[in-house]
Amino acid sequence: MNEDRRVRKTKLALKQALLTLLKKKTLGAVTITELVQRADLNRSTFYHHYNNAAELFEEIRSGVLDDLARCYREPYLHVRRLFLDELSASSIQIFEHVYENGGFYTVILDSSTAYDFQLEIQSMIQKITLEELLIDAPPSLNKELYASYHAHAITGMIMDWVRRGFPETPEYMNNQLLAIIRHHPEHPEVSYTASLHRQ
Repeated sequence: MNEDRRVRKTKLALKQALLTLLKKKTLGAVTITELVQRADLNRSTFYHHYNNAAELFEEIRSGVLDDLARCYREPYLHVRRLFLDELSASSIQIFEHVYENGGFYTVILDSSTAYDFQLEIQSMIQKITLEELLIDAPPSLNKELYASYHAHAITGMIMDWVRRGFPETPEYMNNQLLAIIRHHPEHPEVSYTASLHRQ
């Protein structure tokens, strides 16, 4: 095993150990001793890579956000124009990403920083949408409002799915997101009268 692979394996063990500990205690309560014991490493190995548990957690957080951005871009990385009617659910990767990082998302949503992290996701998706997906939007469309609407919708789907414990598969969520994006009825049927009778 070369050094790079050894380092990756060590860091992965530390990250998994930290996320496991965070299921039961706050970040500030995690000690380096219990962290390295759970990772089956020694303290000197930990301090070779990180100064404290907060620094390790920040590496996890930033890595997750970077990977989410990559997955969000995946459907249009290799095309000049994105056609929604030709977009396949299998090309959408954000829910696979969330599921694969489910331990982190579950921990972060149970923490005091849940709201801040949610805002980070919204801001990231909004920025990418505004800068990369609305180039030829009609002048009548307020790009900032559209990007905000889009970012809040996707973030809401992600957070709701995480909070409910991932009851649906990533494939199901991909298909539902695609169906939502494509759903633009010109004359939607409404049930206002029916709702009045139920009151």
